[in-house]
Amino acid sequence: FQFSGAPEPTDVDWHWWGKLNEKGFGAVVVVRGSGGAGSRAVNIPWVRRDAEYSVTGLFSGKAYGRLSGRKLQDEGVALELVPYGQEILEVGPAAGR
Repeated sequence: FQFSGAPEPTDVDWHWWGKLNEKGFGAVVVVRGSGGAGSRAVNIPWVRRDAEYSVTGLFSGKAYGRLSGRKLQDEGVALELVPYGQEILEVGPAAGR
């Protein structure tokens, strides 16, 4: 699994990790602990920078649309979670490809 990095996971703040294939398709699990901000930009550094992706929240049903690998790496996807909330982001081929 690819992991969001430091700091080591705790039950206090936001953390995410993913399992993506060589094309950058897969799932990213996002959890919010007991604290931290109510919203957060979750970056996905493991996608291919030059590719386009479709991102969907599986628990929320929210479609984040077509996003570039550059945007996912540099800016991320804005999520809102309640304390102890969780989301799974499905990262797949961009529509029309």
